[in-house]
Amino acid sequence: MKIGDDGGTNGVVFAAEMQEFIHKLSTQLAKDERLAERDAREVEIQQGLQAANDMHEKAKAIRTGAIIGGLCTIGGAGVQFVGVAKIGSDVQSVRDQGSAFVKAGESTAQIGGNASQLFNAQGADAEGDSQSAQVRSKAGGSRADEAVNNLHAIEKIEDSAKELFKEIADNQHAGIMAILSRQ
Repeated sequence: MKIGDDGGTNGVVFAAEMQEFIHKLSTQLAKDERLAERDAREVEIQQGLQAANDMHEKAKAIRTGAIIGGLCTIGGAGVQFVGVAKIGSDVQSVRDQGSAFVKAGESTAQIGGNASQLFNAQGADAEGDSQSAQVRSKAGGSRADEAVNNLHAIEKIEDSAKELFKEIADNQHAGIMAILSRQ
């Protein structure tokens, strides 16, 4: 069959069906990309919040370690002060007690330092969790950006299909007009 036999309707029908198919396909793809973008942004937000919570945990651990370490250091200093006062005594047994108090105070201060280090380590662990969450958050943001780019690409394909349909329709119209002018 030639254009002259059917008046060019087959080409127009085909172009219209093709445009409808592309439109349905691009609509579904656009919907999928919007959902992917939404999900990726949600992941980004959740991971960002997790990073912030982890940093709060770090701060709490360091604060707790500082308080415990400080209290132990103060307690150790008090014990050492008592020990130093006894060392100045003229009685040997009191001086021996003073030396024992000084050593006990040093041990207490050491315990405070160790406790502080343990809480600092806990804080460092929370900071590591925070950094991991930040990386996951950035990855979610990248996926969302990719979804936006894909959505733009889909829109370009649909625009190209519309242009192609218009071109086919224009060519069909020109063909019909040429046939009609010959008759």
